[in-house]
Amino acid sequence: MATRVLERLDQPSGGYNTPTEAMSALNEGLRFFALLTLGIQRTAAATLTPISGQISFRMLTVFGDWLMPLRVSLNTGTVLRPSRLADLDALDAAWQSGTGTSAPARYAAMGFDFMVFYPLLGPDTNVNFVYAAAPVPLVQATDVPEIPLEYHGALVDYGTYRLRFREGGQEFQKAMPYFQRFLDEAKRYAGYIRARNLASRYDKLPFELEHADLSMLLTLSKRLPPLRKANGE
Repeated sequence: MATRVLERLDQPSGGYNTPTEAMSALNEGLRFFALLTLGIQRTAAATLTPISGQISFRMLTVFGDWLMPLRVSLNTGTVLRPSRLADLDALDAAWQSGTGTSAPARYAAMGFDFMVFYPLLGPDTNVNFVYAAAPVPLVQATDVPEIPLEYHGALVDYGTYRLRFREGGQEFQKAMPYFQRFLDEAKRYAGYIRARNLASRYDKLPFELEHADLSMLLTLSKRLPPLRKANGE
């Protein structure tokens, strides 16, 4: 895929843009696609024990590829209800000073990895998660992205657009249709995932890109940060 990006840039053997930079652009597009669509989903269990003096969990320390919860349940089969912190305060103004002696019935999640349970978790509580995940980075040329094959071309579109960004001017403007096509493909897959999540009664749905004003996103894309390598550098 990195070769396809460089061929589109008329640099099949590298040059101003290197194969490493092309791979970084593909990984950035893959992460963005996963965030927009919530299409990479994992099922896993964890034994959670609150840290003394804290009521919250940082889920990235539990699952390193965590994006957001889709369903949270206990081994008893109880499915926890998503709530806001304000909801929990309304139920019980003193819930944050609880002892964790009752099984939780609700959870609240904010940001990417902040999570609390209500009532508070006791020690060594087994919790089952279905969660939207970040993709495994592409490292080798033979690595396959964790999205359906029909959307791999969207990553090539993003990679082409992203590397043209560094050139600026007319070359960057000519690459903007690639970015629009990437967004259109993300919108299409997000629609499929939304229907599937609704059927599964998951707690989160993908962004409604078809109703979003993307003009600001297109403007912000002109001020993108430098590319990161697969190892995060």
